[in-house]
Amino acid sequence: MLANHSIEDEEREEMNSPISSFNEFSDLSPRPTNEFNLSGSKVRFTLPPPSAYPHPLDGKPSFATAITYKETYIRLFSDAVRNKPNWTEKVSDRKLFAKWLREAQKQAPPCDGGRHRVLTWDKDDVAYIHDELVNVYKPFVEGLREQGVRLEPDVDGVWREDWDADEELRMELINAVTTLENVPKGKKDWHPGSNKQVLDLVHPSLWPIIYNRTLSLQTGEPIQPPKDTKIDSIGFSNKFCWLPSEFEVSPDGTKTTIKSYINNLASDEQKSLFYPILEKIFTKFVPLFNHVLADLKVGTHDFRRVFAIAGRKWWREDLIKLSNENHKLKWDKLLDQFVNDDYLDVDFLEKLPHASKRFDADDEGDPEFEGCDDSDDEDLDQRGDPGIYEFRRLDKPKRRKTVQ
Repeated sequence: MLANHSIEDEEREEMNSPISSFNEFSDLSPRPTNEFNLSGSKVRFTLPPPSAYPHPLDGKPSFATAITYKETYIRLFSDAVRNKPNWTEKVSDRKLFAKWLREAQKQAPPCDGGRHRVLTWDKDDVAYIHDELVNVYKPFVEGLREQGVRLEPDVDGVWREDWDADEELRMELINAVTTLENVPKGKKDWHPGSNKQVLDLVHPSLWPIIYNRTLSLQTGEPIQPPKDTKIDSIGFSNKFCWLPSEFEVSPDGTKTTIKSYINNLASDEQKSLFYPILEKIFTKFVPLFNHVLADLKVGTHDFRRVFAIAGRKWWREDLIKLSNENHKLKWDKLLDQFVNDDYLDVDFLEKLPHASKRFDADDEGDPEFEGCDDSDDEDLDQRGDPGIYEFRRLDKPKRRKTVQ
């Protein structure tokens, strides 16, 4: 854990701790503007209000708001592209970009428990993610590289750094870890469910605090679980607790000292071997921590590419169905338009003539009765397609009822 400080909001900019100072370069993570037009439709973004500059040990725990399914697959695609080798050179190739989109559409994570295949990558999604990667992330990352900065944004609110150049430190860590692997076969702690493919060497769950059993060094009495709070009751154990380790960073951010023992690395031999290596590695993380904290200030983790109305339930009883065959035709047409840099006008939600529903009155002649026949399902299914795409509208359209 980090050194404990408590500083008022207005004093934080003067704080000496490198963990809470942001001065690597002037820009934060790239982010969208409030709104702009894509393919003739407006995409909106929610921007959080300004917040005080955070210190990692100040304030109360908080949880990010839930994100939509659409937001999830757009984020995953953006991150996957930016993790590709030489992506800044490749991303402007529309033909290659379309290939990535095809792969992403096939690999989109399931929604609704996997019971329905849900529409992904409509025309606005394609236009938006291409614009974000080519006109926002690409110049941003190229600007960092020109400055000699090795840090780059990953998924929203996360930063990464390529350490390939520090081969000596990497080999030091590998050689040290080898000493932990050289234990008798019967004492190897294989991770549960890994089929002996993942070996736990240093894991906080191996020797944690066990409430009501582990003795306190101060009192000699069994440690009791802390009193529950509203937040503690969400995902916190009343039986176990990991033991933290204290890392102290120098005021200039160039040196780290481990101030307490690390659980499972407590012997004198392990301390002399591992601690200097881990201190060097942690020091390299300090700029990453700085950028994450700076992003927290403006709420990067809560930025939304997809605007959703608060309070709307995500499921609908009325589903728009499209056969695999028709989806493929529309998807191919959309990607052809994209590759040719044409106007994107493919509408996946456009109902086909044979799929229209008829609304009848109920038995007592009530025109407000919304029963309907299943002719659209039969027409779609008789094509022989094994799967049906089911699309949900955000706003339920008003439909005309006919009385027969």
